[in-house]
Amino acid sequence: MNVFSLSMVVAAAAVFSLRAPLHGSRLKQAILVPQEVDGKALYAKNCKQCHGVLGAPTKAARQQYKNIATFVDSTFFATHQHKEFISAITNGKGDMLPFKDKLTAAEIEATVKYIHTLAKKS
Repeated sequence: MNVFSLSMVVAAAAVFSLRAPLHGSRLKQAILVPQEVDGKALYAKNCKQCHGVLGAPTKAARQQYKNIATFVDSTFFATHQHKEFISAITNGKGDMLPFKDKLTAAEIEATVKYIHTLAKKS
């Protein structure tokens, strides 16, 4: 592999936010196909502690954070725009801390898309 090819591999790895070392055919595949961001996994890792596994805040979270969002009611989504969710996760809101230094824009977007799936249809 020449220096140009190696620099292209490094640049492609940065573009696709590769997080695990890849070798051989796995590296070639990762460069050619961007990885899908898993909003459900991101929610489980970053949100469920307070907002609950299925979007209903835990009892402890409701006691500690009086205005915590509940994602199981479809009317909640009818009164909040998509950009409000993006802003709240990115910059924080009320007692919620910001995630702008922890999640990428694509990860925040994927998390918001997943949150929308938690609403029960009424």
